Amino acid sequence: MSRKKRDRSGRGSLRKLLRTILCTGLLANVMSSVAVAQVPGYGQQPDRWASYESGRYFDSLKRIVDTYQLSGWKIAYLHFDANDPSVGYVDLFRASRGPECSGNDDCYFVLFSSKMPEPLITACQYRWGQTAHFYNPDRSHFWGFEFECKETLLQVKVTPTHFFPISILKTH
Repeated sequence: MSRKKRDRSGRGSLRKLLRTILCTGLLANVMSSVAVAQVPGYGQQPDRWASYESGRYFDSLKRIVDTYQLSGWKIAYLHFDANDPSVGYVDLFRASRGPECSGNDDCYFVLFSSKMPEPLITACQYRWGQTAHFYNPDRSHFWGFEFECKETLLQVKVTPTHFFPISILKTH
């Protein structure tokens, strides 16, 4: 084989290797940022509700409990924190309508955004919450949450300026 052909095949192999390394690096970077952004809830697992007995939102939650006359109530929460500070963090609270939340429509769910003074309240049951690939038309991020009612799904966008609830009729 001539020296010229060996040089060309060596450069081709080097290019392939560099392309592979670059693509692997980009993929790893994308996957790591998505994984960090999608870790929902309190701690490392979703649905690890922590008891809430005092804090920034306690007075507002107590007013909600008093308004809806929840007896024997307990409050627990999940904290959602994004690696994008512009979207802020969100705390999701569940207030039991009795001694416990067993998942049978016996809880109210309350979303507080660190960027807004007033919460969103629903009696629909919490299913999931996350931020990662979610963008508004202006390319700003938002949190996405989903709650399930008997006949509908309630999807809620939480932006730094507003809540945007979207009700979807369930198909069985």
